[in-house]
Amino acid sequence: MLRVRLLAAAFAAAVLLGAAPAAAQFRIDLDSGADVRLATAAAPDVRVRGRVLRMAGNGNTVVIWPRSAAPGVETAYAVADLASIEVRAGRDRKRGALIGAGIATALSALFGGIDHARGKLSSGELAGTVASNAVAGGLLGYAFAPRGWRRLPLPAHP
Repeated sequence: MLRVRLLAAAFAAAVLLGAAPAAAQFRIDLDSGADVRLATAAAPDVRVRGRVLRMAGNGNTVVIWPRSAAPGVETAYAVADLASIEVRAGRDRKRGALIGAGIATALSALFGGIDHARGKLSSGELAGTVASNAVAGGLLGYAFAPRGWRRLPLPAHP
């Protein structure tokens, strides 16, 4: 019985020791040309935006062309040194619809309110105008929605 416990303890220790190198080998895969936004652990409030040129070091280093740099200038970042990395995602249709509806509602309420105060619109006409403009603004916002960012998982920093 003692041998079984010792063997189980040795096996558990081997598994736990084997997990540490796996965590150190964390890697990400990004396609060349992907639009990224990243921040380093040294300066987490400063975001660098650019295009991925290649992944180096077996996926442990991302090489980008920063947006503010001259053509051909590349900067390499070790994945372990990053505080965050985000890739350009698809359109955020919900956000676009909300923004469009909000802008259209505010503008139609403002200008419709001015016309209502001058006696050119009744309260019912004002409500109908605001509601219909909110729907139209929402549809336009949905159609021309902004593109969002998707945050990628990174290894935990000690």
